[in-house]
Amino acid sequence: MSTSEPLSLRLEKRLNAFHEDLKAEIARVISMESDPEQAAQLVEDSLLRDKARISELEGQCNALEAERDLLKEGHHPRHIVVLIDGDGVIFELDRIAQGHAGGMQAGKDLSAGLEKHFGSTPHRPLSVYLFFNKKGLYDTFGKLGRPDAQENLEGFVVGFNEAATGYMIVDVGRNKEAADAKIKVLLEKEVTSPQTEFIVFGGCHDGGYISNLNTHITRGFGPKLHLLQGYDKPAWVIKNLNLPLIQIPGLFVKEKIDIVTGATPFVSPAPNSGGLGLLPPVDLDEDTLSPSLSRFPAVGLPSTPSHNPQSRPTSMASHRRNMSSSSGVSFNTGSSTYSTPARGDISLQPSPIPRKIDLSRELWKRTYP
Repeated sequence: MSTSEPLSLRLEKRLNAFHEDLKAEIARVISMESDPEQAAQLVEDSLLRDKARISELEGQCNALEAERDLLKEGHHPRHIVVLIDGDGVIFELDRIAQGHAGGMQAGKDLSAGLEKHFGSTPHRPLSVYLFFNKKGLYDTFGKLGRPDAQENLEGFVVGFNEAATGYMIVDVGRNKEAADAKIKVLLEKEVTSPQTEFIVFGGCHDGGYISNLNTHITRGFGPKLHLLQGYDKPAWVIKNLNLPLIQIPGLFVKEKIDIVTGATPFVSPAPNSGGLGLLPPVDLDEDTLSPSLSRFPAVGLPSTPSHNPQSRPTSMASHRRNMSSSSGVSFNTGSSTYSTPARGDISLQPSPIPRKIDLSRELWKRTYP
């Protein structure tokens, strides 16, 4: 009999052979009715052989059942995946300050906490992915006054990665929401994988994950999801999902890290402060105004309107003479000499083209009664 045949086929052949042998023994007993003692001895010997065969078949049946259970175990999802947002779920600073040894111990404590929650079996591999901005965390430790954590951060990362083959801390750089993006991609991939039994989500501090978690729960993957607590007070929108919560005391920072700086907040200068470069006050004395504007009353100042509408000058030369009378600086343009207005005055260039005044308009009626 070939040993390469499946165990079930070999067992079936053995049963058929046993059946044929039993039929032959019965036929021999019937043919020996003339000698009862010989027949009895033959039956006894046959029973002993049959008992041995039955024991052998029982052993083969047990082996077959064990093979079946092993195959079922191999097809059952047993993989546990842990996804941690390291920008908010931060290991205790005293652990980080221990460098390589602290990272190794953190990995062991995380594994022990998960085994306590799920129970350990030989066919349940564990993968841990932690994404964070290393430079940002390094700077944060400096602002907190923890140079020991700064100096040993790199060693801690190496130690954690070496704690187990399935553990890895990944620096995603300084791009905004870079860690979130990678966690969301892996969450989508692993939650739909038939080999993944549970996903441990370590991002309870960030309510921005709520849409992704709700989507997976609605699709029927809620029993796969477990939460890993970082801060003592997770985001309320995630807490309200009522998913199983895993707590590992002393592993992560309990409270959100707030950086308090001594910088003075910016205060805008007062409206009348000299730093704004406001225009100097304008002297609206009628004697210094351009002739083309002297007929209009100054806003907010009393005026004495003229009753002679024909007194409006139409000569550019007259305008230049009026401007130079209050000027502080003169300059020559080739044919004429112009003067800059004195400090505090305002000067507008009139149109050189004479314009006829429409006395029927309401504005002119009020100005020239």
